[in-house]
Amino acid sequence: MPEHNATSKREIRVLITRQAWDSALRPLLVQTDGFAVGPIQWRREGTVWEALCSRLETTGQLPRGLARPPLDDWLVVVMQGDTSLSASQWLLRCEPRRSQRLIVVVLGTADLSRWDAALWDREQLRDVVEISVVGGGGFRVERSGQDSPVMEPQTLERSSRTAGALGQRVFRRVGSSTVTIVGTGRLGSLLAFHLAGLGVSRLRLIDPDVLQWGNLDAMPGLTERDVGQPKAQALAKRLLAFRRQLLVSYVRRSAMDPEAQRVIRRRTDLIVTTVDDDAPRLCASLIAKQMLTVHLDVATQITREGDEPSEIRADIRLLTPDRDGGCVACVGGLADVEQTLYQLGAPPGVLSRGEPIAWHQQRAGSLLTINSIAVGVALQTWIDLVAGRLRSSYWHRLRWRPAAPLETAGSPVFAEPDCRFCQARDQRFTGKSAG
Repeated sequence: MPEHNATSKREIRVLITRQAWDSALRPLLVQTDGFAVGPIQWRREGTVWEALCSRLETTGQLPRGLARPPLDDWLVVVMQGDTSLSASQWLLRCEPRRSQRLIVVVLGTADLSRWDAALWDREQLRDVVEISVVGGGGFRVERSGQDSPVMEPQTLERSSRTAGALGQRVFRRVGSSTVTIVGTGRLGSLLAFHLAGLGVSRLRLIDPDVLQWGNLDAMPGLTERDVGQPKAQALAKRLLAFRRQLLVSYVRRSAMDPEAQRVIRRRTDLIVTTVDDDAPRLCASLIAKQMLTVHLDVATQITREGDEPSEIRADIRLLTPDRDGGCVACVGGLADVEQTLYQLGAPPGVLSRGEPIAWHQQRAGSLLTINSIAVGVALQTWIDLVAGRLRSSYWHRLRWRPAAPLETAGSPVFAEPDCRFCQARDQRFTGKSAG
């Protein structure tokens, strides 16, 4: 975090994963006047500072700063029973060291949406303006205790049927969402238009490529006039024509580029990947984990035998940022882990190792039909997460063979206990916070 002369302008928000929230809250509902304690790390966007917490442990003893490292950044959640103290009073009771940063969140047993929170920032007290719970049925509450406003009034009539299908609560939460899409080709453009139709408030588009003639047949909404333009730029223009209230920005970079990664790390409610390359897919997955963001990975594949399609597949992986939510490496796996690691570790601009592989060497092609099915399944899975009907990571697999019924399989999934990426991420989270 910045030096003290800039602290007066900070706006403090707290993000907690659903798994951490549930694991701490349920015991505290029974054990009143108990505490939940966990480490935090920081993310900055302008004057907004967000404290990210993915692990909370309950205790019946008042946590104190002297029992923690001198430069620790930590969070305490208090469930008040008989006592009625403010967050600032609880901060003083916890006796944080002068060098520590401590956030105390106070919840009442009668109404969990009513809360108080404050930050001890190296001997200075700051108010917390918002608390967000990230994951299945997650929510965002401002200090007023009400959900944040989500949709402009002029869009309500246009979206009336969508609101009727989703229900007002889910409609508002979808409408308040910011979504970052990595890959704006055939799958990514469909996802973007579907999200715009659902009413999301902001889209961020990331893609380094130029639109070619071979892209147009499966990118409804784009025209021949867009050929030769950067894909993300052309898509952004057409999205604004489709829904003028939408906020759209784009970056003409690969997800492996530092500038694109800075955009992916910005606060967003969902990161979507629709790229063929495993390296940017894994890069986005790990950033999502670190930044407590839901990750939706969508892919389709068609194989042929001679002149006939032999099999059409679609994979949809929705990965929550909880500690056991998994990543694309341990849920579904990567085609070549070592090559992916090489790409992740290589300096920016370095030449790729090995021979370039053309798209037609890996797959037969791409169809708007299967892409549309995959996009529909993917976004409905995300809606289920937003609504709270889904609480964990989930993997859908679709398989179609000519003249045979469509085969579908889906189940909750969890991180592999020996996943090198998930374990490494967990170690970073328990260490000293960034900033």
